[in-house]
Amino acid sequence: MAITEIRSLREIRFTESLGERGKIQVTATEELLVLNDIANPSFADIANDIAPYAPYNAPVPRIGLQLLYGGYLLVCSNRQWSGYYEDNERAVKVVVEYTAISQDQAEPEKPQEGDSETWQNISLESYAIEKPLRGWVHLDDASASEASSESSAETADKEKRQPPRNKAGDPVDGLTMQVAGLRMTYTNTNVEDPDFEKIFEYVNSCNSEDWLGAEYYTVRVAGYRAEYDQRNQTWSVSVEFVYDPDGHESRFLNAGFNEKVGTARRAIVDLSYGNPVSKPVPLDANGAALPLQSGSQPFNENDLVYLAMWPYPAKNFDNLFTDCRI
Repeated sequence: MAITEIRSLREIRFTESLGERGKIQVTATEELLVLNDIANPSFADIANDIAPYAPYNAPVPRIGLQLLYGGYLLVCSNRQWSGYYEDNERAVKVVVEYTAISQDQAEPEKPQEGDSETWQNISLESYAIEKPLRGWVHLDDASASEASSESSAETADKEKRQPPRNKAGDPVDGLTMQVAGLRMTYTNTNVEDPDFEKIFEYVNSCNSEDWLGAEYYTVRVAGYRAEYDQRNQTWSVSVEFVYDPDGHESRFLNAGFNEKVGTARRAIVDLSYGNPVSKPVPLDANGAALPLQSGSQPFNENDLVYLAMWPYPAKNFDNLFTDCRI
């Protein structure tokens, strides 16, 4: 069996109807006549034939076919077959039905400046962070920190905050504090070609410079999410950032059971008993044990040294969105 001609019996006709919630629904239909070289042709063979035939100059539209016509995107949703058209055993009539979508909805334009609708948005949400307790020994120090507006002074105030100690100078373990962090989500719903490899490079990195008003190393890229819209052939990409006002570095007291004397490393000895110390002793910046003080405070608080570990790579976030093409 072979198709010899496909003719248009009736051009595409649109129908408007009132749907649910008062929404106007648009459908379209057209009628085709398929002529074959044998009588009683197979409908299945006609349906699967994808070759174009004159004078229609196209195959019978297949289910799911999309075409633009009269300002609408037409999607072929139904085909009806009937034979013996006007008693012709070689003719098959095909009624093709389409679901019509406004071209403005099918291919929306990017909003212009001033439009209420945008492709990009940023959402902010606070969250609680539980941390080991650190603070100021005197209320005046805390008040002075709050009054300071210089970033350098704020950084210095971080160093002044100490973990809790009793009057004998021993650390008090198990005490925690609540700190308010900030979770920021950036979303772009109209991304054509995101660079996922570059996005992944930014994940679990912190800002190496001040960014969006946040000090260096206080913002971390916590992760991302992406969804593909096949109809519009675009991606919706969201990137999540977390802000910790204390920074994402880990700080700990410079203390231990051994000290450096010159280039040698030796155990710290309790001079009262002549034995190695049984608990860590604070060290100075060179690794030597701090000298004991008289009175209730065995060590001078101003001499205590705190070290930092930077667990995440630092990156400049200024070009993050451009680099990732989002």
